[in-house]
Parts: sequence; C-alpha cells; structure tokens
Amino acid sequence: MGRWNVAAGRVPLPWGLRTAWSPDRMPYGSPYDWTRTLEADNGALVRGTLGMWDYGMALTQGYGMEDIEEFPGPGNLTARLGLTPDVEGSFTLGVSCAAGTAYASEHGHATGDAMAEERTALALDCTWLAGRGAYRFEGGARRAEGQWHGTLFGAADYALLPKLILQAAGQVYEHGPSHWYRRAYGGVSIPLPWFTLRGGYEYEKAEIEDHRVVVQLYRLFSFVR
Repeated sequence: MGRWNVAAGRVPLPWGLRTAWSPDRMPYGSPYDWTRTLEADNGALVRGTLGMWDYGMALTQGYGMEDIEEFPGPGNLTARLGLTPDVEGSFTLGVSCAAGTAYASEHGHATGDAMAEERTALALDCTWLAGRGAYRFEGGARRAEGQWHGTLFGAADYALLPKLILQAAGQVYEHGPSHWYRRAYGGVSIPLPWFTLRGGYEYEKAEIEDHRVVVQLYRLFSFVR
C-alpha cells in the first residue's frame, strides 16, 4: 500500500469488484462470465492510495489468456477510481472504465475460440459492510461488436451464526436487444478448521434453463520457498 506502486508483466486489471474481492472463487457463477472482461493481461500497472481515494490504471496488450501474436499487441487501457469515505472501510464506491481491443472467449478464458473485440466499457461498483452482512453491487455497460450491453450484479453474505453464513447472488446481462440472461443463487457457507464448506442452489436462464445444486470445498493457502 502507498501513494503509488508500479508493476510490469502479467498484472491484474483494476476493474469493479475484482479490485478487492474474488467472485470467481465463489460457488456461484462469476458475474464476469458473460461480459467478456479480462481478469489479467500483459503490460504495466500503476496503482495506489491518496487519502480516501484509491486508483489503478493498466496499459496492457489485450491478449488476456490467449497466445501473444505480436508485440506490443492491439492495446487495452483499464482504469478504476475508488472512494472509501470512512476510516473503518465499511463502504467503498468505485468507477471503472476500459477502452481498446481485447481477446476473450465467451467465458473470459482461453478456450481456442477467442477473437479480437473492440470494446468500450463503464462500470460502477459498491461494497457495504454493515454489522453481520457484506453487500456488493456492480452495474455497467459495455459496447462490443457495435452494440451496447447492460449488466447488473448483486451479492450478499450474512453471518446468521459464527459458523453459518447465508449467501445470495444474482445477475442479469443483456446479451442482445431485449434478450436478457439471468442467474440467481442461494446457499450457505460454513467455515471449518481446515477448509470452508459452501453449497446451495443456482438457477440460470440463458439459451435454456439450467438448475444446479452446488457443493464447494474451499481453502486458500500460499507457499513460499
């Protein structure tokens, strides 16, 4: 942490809720699956804090998880400006923007079907920690392939008991004119001594309806030699 930090190489992109939270580690589907948003890319990142403000800006190649075809590449600019008005950090608000060319598959990962996409995007994210609850929201709009697409995502964690957390999440995403994808999840999270047990029910309506019962064993660890 500091007024400014610089990183070069493969860097995380400063975007929305991803800046301080890892929704891809949750048992429900990531809110970024449908939006073709890159999670990381090759390039340079500048970020830091100034009082109640935090900022991040990344200038990257745009290839994401795909093979690098040329240097420096088509180019992609991603930036976020955040505000944390209280000392406790219980409320944060952020604005993100991106412009340039990005290579991404339908679900944001390298699957062999990625293609270059001219994209402009804006997003507003909010995190509120209140008592036993943690509430997160992100809404935005992306212009890709000549069309604008809107997206809304929300998630809530509520500690009903010290070892029982209720979880809920939902998302809608405009895939085409008047064509909305929808996803909803409800479940529980149980912290155990060696891992966290999460599980619940997820409903998704895209081209077809999909119903899933999800069980996840989660443990975060690091290793340094």
